[in-house]
Amino acid sequence: MGIRARSLIKGSLQMEKLIQRLRDSKAQSESEGRTEGMAAGRLWATDTASHRELSNLSVWWNENSKQERDEILTSRDDGQPVWELVATAILGTHAFSRGECQEFWDIATGNGDDTDHLPHRDGFVRGFTEGAVEVWYSVADQI
Repeated sequence: MGIRARSLIKGSLQMEKLIQRLRDSKAQSESEGRTEGMAAGRLWATDTASHRELSNLSVWWNENSKQERDEILTSRDDGQPVWELVATAILGTHAFSRGECQEFWDIATGNGDDTDHLPHRDGFVRGFTEGAVEVWYSVADQI
C-alpha cells in the first residue's frame, strides 16, 4: 500500500472518529438541554401558563402522533425553527411573528434579551414541551 493510500485510510479513520465524537457531544448537549427544558416547562405550566396556552399545547400534542412529534421537535429543513413552531402552537395561531414567538420564550423562561439562550436549542424545546404537557395532564381532568 502506498503512502497516499495509507494517508487516505488514516484520514478516513480520523474523520470517522471526529464524526462519532461530535455525534456523542451533540447527544449529550441535547440530553442536558432536554432535562433543563423539562424543569422549565413544568415551572412555566405551574406558575405562569394560562388555561388557553396549556389547552392549545395539549391540542397540538394530541393532533400529532409520537412519531410526528419527534419529527417536529427535531431540527427542521423547512426553515422554521422548533422553538418558533412550539411557541406558535402554544399561542394558538399561525399569524404570530418570529418576534412574538421570541417574546413568548423570553417571558416563559425569564431569559430576557439573551439571544443565545436555551429555547433556541431543540433539546430544550422538546423537554419544555414534555414538561408542560405532563403538568397539564396531571390537572386537566380537575378543571
